Amino acid sequence: MKIESILALTDFSAGADLALERAARLAADHGALLRVAYLTDRPGHRLADRLTRLSQRAQQLAREHRIHARGSQRHVASLADLIEQARRADLLVLDPLADHRFGGLWRRAALPQVIAQVPCPVLVVRNERPQAYAKTLLAFDPVVDPRDLVRYASDFETDSSLEVLRIEKRRSSAETPRPRIPRSLVARAVRNGRRAEGNRAFRLTDPLENRKSRLLAALGQVDAVAQILNEQDYNGADLVVAARQAPALVDTILNGDFAQRLARGLRCDLLLVPHGHLDRSAELAVGRMRGLGCEPAAGLRAAGGGLAE
Repeated sequence: MKIESILALTDFSAGADLALERAARLAADHGALLRVAYLTDRPGHRLADRLTRLSQRAQQLAREHRIHARGSQRHVASLADLIEQARRADLLVLDPLADHRFGGLWRRAALPQVIAQVPCPVLVVRNERPQAYAKTLLAFDPVVDPRDLVRYASDFETDSSLEVLRIEKRRSSAETPRPRIPRSLVARAVRNGRRAEGNRAFRLTDPLENRKSRLLAALGQVDAVAQILNEQDYNGADLVVAARQAPALVDTILNGDFAQRLARGLRCDLLLVPHGHLDRSAELAVGRMRGLGCEPAAGLRAAGGGLAE
């Protein structure tokens, strides 16, 4: 996993500024370009002044974090604008209250729609301090192969401990049964990823190890979001990672409603990764960097195969 370009949104509010600081820290950690875009539902209102302020803020972040950062001269006034800008990014960073603050734009494009439609991973920032993540909780459905997601989570914050949570879900009788990924395969994938990143600590967890989740299960309330919220509250993770839109799952942990409930219920940052994004991440990153007028690193060009010149 290589993050070459990060897009962060701001309206100059306190919450958005937290997201900018997190985005800048990640850009420094990954050697990525940071682009900052102005988000507004009133594009004609003092737009030139706001874009000038945006450029100054990007320059400030570049100096403070020793990164390459620039303000986008194209503001985001619609979901289509956001999707277009996100196509040139490996990661979108925003704060969870954007859909409450922005009237017209976010009534037409609430947070679940944004998360569901943007083509890159989305980081929703809640933590008040942008220090390195100490504990990462990765949640996955046991019928979906989690190995790429495990590697992505391991690379995202290499100094963080990692807990992998196998979500339990009540499936309807109409759903075709699918084989569960063996626990041993998941453990091996986590162990390999952790070894590559300095042998940091990890553990593989079932939700029923948590007393509150056991109680909910006994009451017949098998809810994926509740399992994740309970586990995060129990272990104090400051980052939760999950995939979204996995195939053949209906009304499960990886849909828009899941994203909205999780983003609003968690007391920590949330990273949602599109299903299938990781399969072509290197090729997509090469194309994105060239779209931004930048030449990707040699290793990334090689990984991109036919996209390399």
